[in-house]
Amino acid sequence: MKIISVVLLILALSVSLPAMDFMGGRGLFYTQSALVNSPGMLSMNMFTRNYYKFISDGANISNGTAALAVNFGIKRHFEIALSQIMYQDLVIPKGSAGDLKYSQYPDDTFGIVKFGGFWFKVWNKPVFYGALLSFRYRIGNYDNVYLEPYSNYAISGRMDFLCSYYIDPSHPQETSSFHLNAGYINYNDYASLIESSQSMPFSLGYSNANLKREYSCELHGMYFLKRPIDITFSREHFIYIAPGFKYKLFKGLSIGAALDILVYTEDELTRGHSQLAALNYPKYAEWRLNIKVDYIPTTILYQIPAFDKVETSEPEWKMLERKRIITDYRSLFEWVVSEDKGISDLGLELQKLREERQKAEQEIEELINEIETKSSEKAEGK
Repeated sequence: MKIISVVLLILALSVSLPAMDFMGGRGLFYTQSALVNSPGMLSMNMFTRNYYKFISDGANISNGTAALAVNFGIKRHFEIALSQIMYQDLVIPKGSAGDLKYSQYPDDTFGIVKFGGFWFKVWNKPVFYGALLSFRYRIGNYDNVYLEPYSNYAISGRMDFLCSYYIDPSHPQETSSFHLNAGYINYNDYASLIESSQSMPFSLGYSNANLKREYSCELHGMYFLKRPIDITFSREHFIYIAPGFKYKLFKGLSIGAALDILVYTEDELTRGHSQLAALNYPKYAEWRLNIKVDYIPTTILYQIPAFDKVETSEPEWKMLERKRIITDYRSLFEWVVSEDKGISDLGLELQKLREERQKAEQEIEELINEIETKSSEKAEGK
């Protein structure tokens, strides 16, 4: 019954949004974390995004899209994903000519490969890094859609560098964190890749999370290295800011929302759409409402109490011990060496214990020095 409720909730939220790279997996709305799903872990992310602009009575711009991303952890540092834009709908009023409508379902498909979970130390704290490779395959009926990120008839490719810093890396889902993504897209819209349109997507993200809630803020945008031809839409640089909020309903189910606010774009560089230009319509949506549902089910390869209440915080191996999956030292060892997943988890916990021990030793040493100083002062006073 609970699974049916989840499916109905996802379908209810998937009725509208604009086409873009909906990556899914670990991360915020637009900014990917440098961590990957655990081996055997399956995550499903449903995205919706909407825009509406009042023009006049009975003639208003509306744009909506829905997408579903499925991510699966293969190994300790390797994850694969498939993201499908399920529905895209755009309505543009054209005055006496009536409304111009674009509806397509499904829209484009994205294949994604992610490498992550690598780390190095900065001030005795791990900084995680990784990379993401993806391609966009044309399935929808339309390309070069107004108010959507630029797309064309060809298969385009993208790669991103990912970097993440967690205040408490042993509990990455329940701490403050900072994320940086910097990418490159080749749209493959000319005879050669060198001549094709190219851009650099980027995003900066911050989140403050606890057991049940996550508050976030992202700055994301696009810079074109080589613009598409001047009759295409969305060929100008842009920057959005997106404050967001997520609430964890159960351990494996959460829902969140974010509001995109356009903070910068260039002057109009699109030519050839005189009707829209004369109506003074926006180049990009001034605002967009995003909704996301995250669901992590229990599978044969990955055990999680998906519908347990969110009441206590515990490491993954502790949860598995409570579920009787880890029952003794042998099963703990097998989990640690299985796909190397446990090594990083226990390693981060051991690192935290070492830091606490070093801090305690330092405090004890300071206390001893203080006692010795006071003793010597008393001796000198006598």
